[in-house]
Amino acid sequence: MTGATSGHWYATARHALPQEFGATPHVITGNPNLSFWWESAGKHFVPSSVYYNMPGAVTTVNHPGHGPQPYLRPAYVQVAAQIMQVAKQEYPG
Repeated sequence: MTGATSGHWYATARHALPQEFGATPHVITGNPNLSFWWESAGKHFVPSSVYYNMPGAVTTVNHPGHGPQPYLRPAYVQVAAQIMQVAKQEYPG
């Protein structure tokens, strides 16, 4: 909210736009302790430092990208559909 009757709709997560609109294949690098559940392989991803037994080794992942998984726009549409009813209730006359 920027005031009693106004505000902004946004996300600050660095991955917000790739989630909303999709992402092309890309390389992720730099974290020696990168760890996640690798769903398509059915196992945990092993970082380079562990796999190669080289503490501090930089882990590189070739991310395949993904399709859009919108959440900002659908939430906005849902709120926008209710805004006039809320305004009438909160700001009568």
